[in-house]
Amino acid sequence: MEIRQLEYFVSASLLGNLTRVAERHFVSQPNITIAIK
Repeated sequence: MEIRQLEYFVSASLLGNLTRVAERHFVSQPNITIAIK
C-alpha cells in the first residue's frame, strides 16, 4: 500500500463521495476507485 492510496481512502471517508475525492486530489474518479480497491 502506498501513502497516496491511504490519502484517497481517508479523503473518501471524510468527504463521503469519490467524485469530490477525485477533484480534491486532481485525478479522475476511476483512478480513485482503482487505488482504493
